[in-house]
Amino acid sequence: MPEKNTSAKVKRMWQNRWAETTTGHRTFKFYPKINFKLNIRNWYITQFLTEHGSFSSYLKRFNFRTSDSCSCGEVG
Repeated sequence: MPEKNTSAKVKRMWQNRWAETTTGHRTFKFYPKINFKLNIRNWYITQFLTEHGSFSSYLKRFNFRTSDSCSCGEVG
């Protein structure tokens, strides 16, 4: 199989998996297609998109907080 066809097939498989997965939904809302060029150099935006940061729900997951609620009362 030519390399071009292999690359296209892999991209289709990746896109299908990205659309069907249950993780990464916050990022998927902003970037539903895998063909985007993500050039984010902002630490805060990266934390928000990946849901890996100083968020109450994330910190509770690792037992750094006892509650997943933020100071506004919402889960965050």
